[in-house]
Amino acid sequence: MTTINTVEELKAAYPNLSAEIAEIAATAERERIHAIENIALAGFESIISRAKFEAPATAENVAMQIVAEQKKQGGEYLKNVAADVNSSGVGDVEPENKEGGAESATNPYDAAIDNILPKNDKGGN
Repeated sequence: MTTINTVEELKAAYPNLSAEIAEIAATAERERIHAIENIALAGFESIISRAKFEAPATAENVAMQIVAEQKKQGGEYLKNVAADVNSSGVGDVEPENKEGGAESATNPYDAAIDNILPKNDKGGN
């Protein structure tokens, strides 16, 4: 029995086995890339490309990377919205009513009813 030290020696000694191994590996790689393509989302092309070609990863791993990136982006978005609201000065705006000054504690529905019905008719008296 001869010692096989290289891929070329393996191919020469066992051509059918070598071809079968290569076909299994190629099929597995096609399936991995297909699975990644099936979970690909717009805006995450760099994660997808890296997983397919630069740092091979499973579709499951890619999905987790995308979720982590979405979580990061969502946090940044909320932080930016809060900063926009704070810098807009909307918190300094005082509510106003028709009588002027601060907003009345009157229920707007009661006020509408008071405008339509005289005070003594409202309670059923």
